[in-house]
Amino acid sequence: MVARLTLTIRSPGLLIGVRGIEILLDGEMVDRVQFGEACTIECEAGEHTLRARMRAVISRRSNILKLTVADGEDRRFDGKYSRLWGTLPIREIRA
Repeated sequence: MVARLTLTIRSPGLLIGVRGIEILLDGEMVDRVQFGEACTIECEAGEHTLRARMRAVISRRSNILKLTVADGEDRRFDGKYSRLWGTLPIREIRA
């Protein structure tokens, strides 16, 4: 059995020059999304890192989330680009 991680990248509005947002699990790109989209990643139970990397004229990286997941677990995360700070923070959504 595997765990599922769902990351939604909220849209900040119009941004010119963004070529996509890469989703990295344990340092490896597992998906590419655009603002306003979500991706679901299936992974083995255990310790992992989750990060997003925006590809644009100036690339931006999110914080690195360190997490431990169990078999069958379904966890949700949210990210939003801040124009003011130039950051792309991601956080876990707790139900």
